[in-house]
Amino acid sequence: MRGLATAKGQVKVLKQYFGKKRLRRITYADIRDFRAARLQTKSERTDNNLSIASVNRELSTLRRFRDAVAVLAGARKAGLI
Repeated sequence: MRGLATAKGQVKVLKQYFGKKRLRRITYADIRDFRAARLQTKSERTDNNLSIASVNRELSTLRRFRDAVAVLAGARKAGLI
């Protein structure tokens, strides 16, 4: 991850697209649709569409959230929290 501002920007994009949808309810089809939509989005800095690398970094942020939720759920189930 590049920095806090980058992470906040990625979270903002994810929130705008997925809204209040729970992480558990995000399907592969949702992710595929997100990727397609983001690849058609113009970059704020350039007039070009976002690169696949930029979109993959946003999806990496989503993946980290999903993994963190899974760890917390496992800890809760084991009675650790």
